[in-house]
Amino acid sequence: MAFVREYDLMVGFLDQEQPFERFAEVVSNAAGQSWQRILEGERRALGVSTSGRFEIYYEPSDFEPFSTHPYRIGLSLYDLSGELELANRIYDALAASGAYRVILLGDDDFVRGTHYTEGEWEEPIPPL
Repeated sequence: MAFVREYDLMVGFLDQEQPFERFAEVVSNAAGQSWQRILEGERRALGVSTSGRFEIYYEPSDFEPFSTHPYRIGLSLYDLSGELELANRIYDALAASGAYRVILLGDDDFVRGTHYTEGEWEEPIPPL
């Protein structure tokens, strides 16, 4: 059995006044799915489809890169081999908009970033 990485994204707004709904719209358009639920007050959104689910959640922190990338987009597909393609589509859409700073992670390791480089990436919390 081949090892398959799990992918997620960290996102920050370049314009802090931008509405959460616009961010959620860019993500859902890139994913090709609509949101089942958007909890604006909690800055969360959940999308579910026949291929799995994707979720935006807000996790602010005082530590980099979390302080400049407080949103996390988690992907949970039934076919894990499709996660990289979906993660790249979402990353590309957010990067192309010019409104976000984005980091793509594979198993919490740096894959690529719009405003962050692999050389800057340091795991903020050592593994157990």
